[in-house]
Amino acid sequence: MSRGMLRDLQAVTAGRVYDRSAFVVVEPAHRDDVSAVARFCSARGVALSTLGTGHAQRPHALFNGGVVLDMRALNAIVRVDEEAIVAGAGARWFEIADAALAIDRAPPVLPTCLELSIGGTHATGGIGVASFRHGQQIDHCLALDVVMANGEQTTCTPGDALFLACLGGLGQCAIITQVTHALRPVARDSREYRLSYSDHAAFAADCATLADEPDVEAIDAQAVPDGRFQILVRREGPALHASHAAFIERRSARAGMHRDRPTKVALLPDTPTTDAFLPLIGAWDEHFVPANAAPDVTRAMLSLVPSDWLARGHVLLWQLAARGSPPFMPRPPGDRLALISVRAPTDAVDLTAMAGISEVAREAGGTRYVSRYRAADRSTWSAHFGAGWPTVNALKRRFDPQGILNGGVIAYEEDQRSEGQHG
Repeated sequence: MSRGMLRDLQAVTAGRVYDRSAFVVVEPAHRDDVSAVARFCSARGVALSTLGTGHAQRPHALFNGGVVLDMRALNAIVRVDEEAIVAGAGARWFEIADAALAIDRAPPVLPTCLELSIGGTHATGGIGVASFRHGQQIDHCLALDVVMANGEQTTCTPGDALFLACLGGLGQCAIITQVTHALRPVARDSREYRLSYSDHAAFAADCATLADEPDVEAIDAQAVPDGRFQILVRREGPALHASHAAFIERRSARAGMHRDRPTKVALLPDTPTTDAFLPLIGAWDEHFVPANAAPDVTRAMLSLVPSDWLARGHVLLWQLAARGSPPFMPRPPGDRLALISVRAPTDAVDLTAMAGISEVAREAGGTRYVSRYRAADRSTWSAHFGAGWPTVNALKRRFDPQGILNGGVIAYEEDQRSEGQHG
């Protein structure tokens, strides 16, 4: 390794759902280092996984006895122009945003935690408060540089089978080392609103109609304690102040707060750093559901949520402009979806309640956002992927025939290497 940094790791996933030990951790300084490690593992059948900022709750980055690639040092901003930014997989989104905003551009969608890495969110899908308009982050990926399971380096672009297998692919088919991501212009003027509701029907109605407002660029809706709901909204554009009164009048609830601020970071609300954020969270689960089913699904989920979860966890309702489904990320049909996120406090994780919440989404035709927590056996995975299940198995066999990459997540039809085995 060019930095020669090998160290033991005792790792805990976000939410403290899994707690495991890796045999060794490698911190690559260049993609050639990634290739060298992949060749080593491939030759010996050693389990190999990747770690970004440690935000996911899946156990794949925590092999017992395997090798983990800590990708954070691959964080260079290679190039940025009006059309796109090129960055190493370990670059965090606040670094991406700062580089883009310096030339009055921004990624179409930013995560609510800017400490996440660009490689990590492309491997899991990436969603944020602008997804109602711009879809997922993977919808704006222009190219990926990856390292194959055998150590081969390649660049893949839209239309390539490997490109689609890597987007939202949980690192099952290759290791992302660099991302080319589209940018959009950003407005200089913006205005924020906090809308408060006591009535669920009014809350659900505004969640839907806000997405049709032409100057709205961010919507963050959530249930809050005492049976109330709130929506944080950001509008952008030159005519905001003149249209302020009319915007409020169109809402079924009046704004409890509003303020003006320059467009510095294209998301709301601001979130703490990973070190401050992760100790606060417990297990969370997220599901895509058809938009027209979202009000009923949200109401049913809230009936299963312990009361203290709203005070110290969260229940979020985000909308999503769906733009197709990569093979490893099946979504319900339709061009307008909702993502419902339920997060338990660290000291109050109730897996029975989480299972019930997942069942509510499934019965409504929903699918899981699989970066989040939920143990699943082979039959559950088969049902999750539906008609795409044979394709997922075929892609894994094609691009990772030894089954060494990021195991411990999907229970494939054909025998893959057991997690924790090593040569």
